[in-house]
This record gives sequence, C-alpha cells and structure tokens, in this order.
Amino acid sequence: MATNRDTVLQTADASANQTSSVIPAQNIIAISAHAIVTGASTGTLKFQASNDQPGVVGSSGAVAPVNWVDIASQTVTVGAAGNFLIPKFDVSYQWLQLVWTKNNGSAGTVTVNVKWIAYL
Repeated sequence: MATNRDTVLQTADASANQTSSVIPAQNIIAISAHAIVTGASTGTLKFQASNDQPGVVGSSGAVAPVNWVDIASQTVTVGAAGNFLIPKFDVSYQWLQLVWTKNNGSAGTVTVNVKWIAYL
C-alpha cells in the first residue's frame, strides 16, 4: 500500500464555483480532504464520483469522465473562513473530484488538500 497527498484546489477564488482536477480513484482505498477557506465567502465543499469507463469522450471532445454524482455524505458547509475537514471514507469509484459551490460573499480563497491510501 502507498499514501499520497495532493492539492486539488490551490487558492481558488471562493467567490465563484470551482471544480478540482479529476482524481483517478481506481486504486484508492480511502481518501480525506482538508479545506482552508479565507475571506468572506460561504459555500459548500463536496466530493463527487464517477464510474465512467476510462476513455469516455465528453461533449468537448476530451477524454475524461462526464457523468458525476454528489457523494452526499461527503459534504461540508462553510459558514465563515476557517479550516474544514471531510473525514476519511472508503472509496469504490473510478474517478473523484471536489466541487466548491459558492453560497454568498465576494472575496476569499479556497485551498483543498487531499490524502489517500491506495494499492500499489
């Protein structure tokens, strides 16, 4: 087994909706996320999953997952600046991504670091 860490949103504008880079999750056993939110924006941070097969071509012509579903139990509501955690959960998906949905506010940033355990 191996562990890995990655920053999937780096000081992204929290006053707008944001979507992280896609995380290939085929070998991931468990994952967690730590968000750092600054400024006055509020919103929701959630994991989404896709089981699209590798090689699916989207409407833009790019090879990437196109069908995403919220993982409802892996969501955190942000009411003010601070540190927020989506605790470790088991993974059985082909792909993951994190989505920041802005509720209110016009300033600030959101940074999201993930850590996962995977099969080699």
